[in-house]
Amino acid sequence: MLRSQEWLRCTERYRQYLQTLGRSPHTIETTLSALGNFARFCRERRRCPCPELAPAWLASLYGLYARWTVRGYYFALRSFLRWQGGANPLAEIPVPHERDVPIRPYSLFELRRFLRATRDSPRDTTLLLLLIGSGMRASELVALSVGDVDWEAGTLLIRNGKGGKNRRVAPGERALGALRAYLTAERIRRGWLFPGLNGGHLRADSLYHLVERLGERAGISGANVHRFRHTFAHEFLAAGADVGDLQQLLGHSTIAMSLRYGRYFAADRALEASRKYNPADRLVG
Repeated sequence: MLRSQEWLRCTERYRQYLQTLGRSPHTIETTLSALGNFARFCRERRRCPCPELAPAWLASLYGLYARWTVRGYYFALRSFLRWQGGANPLAEIPVPHERDVPIRPYSLFELRRFLRATRDSPRDTTLLLLLIGSGMRASELVALSVGDVDWEAGTLLIRNGKGGKNRRVAPGERALGALRAYLTAERIRRGWLFPGLNGGHLRADSLYHLVERLGERAGISGANVHRFRHTFAHEFLAAGADVGDLQQLLGHSTIAMSLRYGRYFAADRALEASRKYNPADRLVG
């Protein structure tokens, strides 16, 4: 069992270990986010992070996160416990299956409720608008710096995304307006757009936790950061945009992945076509 400060020191050493293995910044950030999620689960139960709580933590993730996210969290904590040595309860638990179920995007009504929940915090409003308007991953958003903003072109440069790729996104005028107002109010002229503690940037895990809190405040069940990415894909395709463009904006390596993000839209479109071309309704006599 590790106390909070010991846990932080241990996870920092693990970060350094992953860096020596040549893991990408995205992989490292995702791994540390999973460990932070586990630590928060333990704290909410008034316990220090300990391996014995790992199975209960894993079970709590189902229904809150996509299955492939649960798989990623499982592998992250299992590898960390193996690196630590000693008891590793996850070694006895089968790998979670990646059930292929479309993730429901947020409705426009829910997005407005989210934004109303942030009206007292320009920073939180900016974070949400950037998530809504760009489809960025949480790890990509928190790692943005002032130099990544091209105000003239209205774009953001995402460096070292998944797979180490760079790409640009255009989050829209409202998000960029909120970003400019936030930077001016906070007098941020260089460095990270969203500073965190100890001179670094905001952690992805902190963004996950923020969205969960805002979802509770707004009365939105199952609120999590990743659903904003699916929401962007849904709205983008619903507006008539091309799936190849969606692949570029989301930073997917294959178009099949982008199609998976758009399956909820495809299901809606199929239902609408069924209503329009329903054979029973077209029967005569």
